[in-house]
Amino acid sequence: ADYAQVLDYLADNASQGEMVLNSHWPDFPMLLWPQARYRLVTGLDGSYLAFQDPARFTLWWQLAGRDYPYEGDIAQHIGESFDSRWVVVARGHETLYERLLNSPTASLVATDKAAYLFEIRSAAAADQGG
Repeated sequence: ADYAQVLDYLADNASQGEMVLNSHWPDFPMLLWPQARYRLVTGLDGSYLAFQDPARFTLWWQLAGRDYPYEGDIAQHIGESFDSRWVVVARGHETLYERLLNSPTASLVATDKAAYLFEIRSAAAADQGG
């Protein structure tokens, strides 16, 4: 129930096999088990990402930090770095939540007890109002 709105929105709008960035590793089981239509950035063990792609692991780890130094549009940075248009932000990752909320290319599309779901649009689509 803590993820129902997020899961329902993804079920209705995410394409088969699409990448979803989840900002908090413990959210993975609750996001995956109801339906495995999409892929999640962190899986059963966050170490897999660390060993497979250390640069992306470091970025993923820093995104939820309060002092992540990236100055540009965080939504575009996430979208390009992870080839994803979906970001599930765990409650407690308020700095990332606020940065996405203030992004011109991210939209808050679902809110639940445990997480927020943002959809990232391309900068070109955002410029055209889409």
